[in-house]
Amino acid sequence: MSGLFFASFFCGISGIIMISCVFFSMLILQKMGKFSISDIIAMSVIFVTAFSVNRLYTVMYVDMLRGYSGYTGGFTGKIVDYDVYAGDFAVYVLDGVIDVGQKAKIIVKSNELDAGYGDILTIESCEFAKTESSYLFDSKTYNSSRHIFLEAVKTDGISVSHGKSGKLHQCIADFRAGMINRLCVAVGREAGGFLSGMMFGEKQYIDSGTKSELYRTGIGHILAVSGLHVSAVSAFLMMIFKRLNINRFIRFGIVNAVILFVIALANFPVSAIRAVIMTDMIYSAELFRQQNDSLNSLAVAALAICIADPYALYSSGFILSLSGTAGIAVFAPYMTGNIDSEKIGKTGKMFLNALFTSIAVTPATMYYFSEVSIISPLTNVILVPMCMTAMFFGVLFVVTGGIFDVILYPAELMINTVLKISDKTAVLGFAHISKISGAVPLIFIIMALITVFIYLFSGNRRSVLNFIVISAVISTALFAVMRHVYSEKLVVAVFGRDDDYNYSAVISYHNKIIVADISGNNKSASYVRKYIAENGLGINSLILTESVHSQYSLYEKALKLSPPENIYAVCSTRTHNEYFETIDGNETVFDAGDYIVKIEYGCITIVSETDTIIVPADSQPYMISPDGGEVNAELRIYR
Repeated sequence: MSGLFFASFFCGISGIIMISCVFFSMLILQKMGKFSISDIIAMSVIFVTAFSVNRLYTVMYVDMLRGYSGYTGGFTGKIVDYDVYAGDFAVYVLDGVIDVGQKAKIIVKSNELDAGYGDILTIESCEFAKTESSYLFDSKTYNSSRHIFLEAVKTDGISVSHGKSGKLHQCIADFRAGMINRLCVAVGREAGGFLSGMMFGEKQYIDSGTKSELYRTGIGHILAVSGLHVSAVSAFLMMIFKRLNINRFIRFGIVNAVILFVIALANFPVSAIRAVIMTDMIYSAELFRQQNDSLNSLAVAALAICIADPYALYSSGFILSLSGTAGIAVFAPYMTGNIDSEKIGKTGKMFLNALFTSIAVTPATMYYFSEVSIISPLTNVILVPMCMTAMFFGVLFVVTGGIFDVILYPAELMINTVLKISDKTAVLGFAHISKISGAVPLIFIIMALITVFIYLFSGNRRSVLNFIVISAVISTALFAVMRHVYSEKLVVAVFGRDDDYNYSAVISYHNKIIVADISGNNKSASYVRKYIAENGLGINSLILTESVHSQYSLYEKALKLSPPENIYAVCSTRTHNEYFETIDGNETVFDAGDYIVKIEYGCITIVSETDTIIVPADSQPYMISPDGGEVNAELRIYR
């Protein structure tokens, strides 16, 4: 795991430093009698082997495939995955062969082709391009976890040949789509979308504002089919079968069949596969009267998945699932092992377990998301049981073919309660912390490694707890310093400059934030929402200049948790609207006190006492200092 992790994420100087520190720490532990020389040799050999296999695969296969970027040719492949979106737009994943004989998985975007799993798509001509990430979505890493490194663009002459090999997969997909539709009809789109997320991992049916609320509240993980879901379903079934006194071998088989059905409906996410392996090890131990060990089960599950797929570590679901399981099954029980449950009560013990689980998953959460919830231990104790109960009713509804809508009434009540609580807690400023900088996740990972070595060096819970408290203090001070440094500099973030006259900008200085959108692009609000959340900012003024009414609607949803104090619409004709103030003319000046924003015919000019930043409509943004001195401002450009 360590070899693959460093090969995937830390191949540069930071990785060399971290690996060196780990190696010297192991030598010290060997001197202390914690490890033998043979232990260190064995671990080093396995680490180097895993690291080398990953890098060799990357250099000899992945880089070779990406070398086809820019090549124009044909492709024939079988559909192994696909999604259809609004407006009959579809994205297909093909597993096949480039016309030069090279096997590859590629992405094809086109109009909906009335094709499904197992069908063959033939592309007469296309240009191959590397899968690239944008600010909104790290598609390169996500597709790497699926072994997809190319996409077809400028396609011409696509034909479909219907096959039979994917009939079962298509049947499951159609059943899932039908159940999602019935859920949304039975309990409403919002509650139905929530249930769909929990049972099938389908989050596109949930409003972006609602998803933000759930993640900020600390229960967003409930929307991904993971170990929590598999464990809950299997534990519930085992409890029922035990009470019915069913033979342990028969109940083991039935539980596996039900779990296989559940993860098949969710399209076999790697986090759920990890959970199935662990669950089978737990119940196999009971089956054969053996003792189960959570850490060993987790290690075996991770090892099995990574041997089968060394690129599984690129899956955020896998990393979050591993860290969460390590927290709830290993770290939390260890830290609470000497605590008397009678003194703090069952609820107190649950809260402590949730607290230490949240601590364990924080580095991964900070890496993958813009915000981390501070109140997650409390909300997980209160809200997750309600969510899981609602999911049981949802599973019962699906298993019975969606015939009895009455089954979903308790689920609807609980989900609506969870949504109302999330709506209230998400707006609490103290309830979350923002990422602010890409260095923050690395600092958290280093602190986690130090925590592990403190445990290995001392074997003492109090020492581990003391360092966790110290880490929390250091983190708080770090966030305060970074926030202060950020506010003391004029920072302009520009989004979506792939096309001329199509961008939005966030201007900040001394905590006075102006958002200027001159794009009319339906993605601009999402860019701004992520940037605001990532940096923990509030918005003083939002300025809209194109497609004002539709853009206002998009921003209203995107900025639900951080609404602007003032909204202005720059229009050539005056528009009457109670929600924003309209300003006539094509040239507008906004005075923020510490700086001035001038918008004129698609060009934004930001002027402070010392610096000027110009974002032209048809060329790259640039900075100048009026007195010819050093520029102190910062210009950030996001694609």
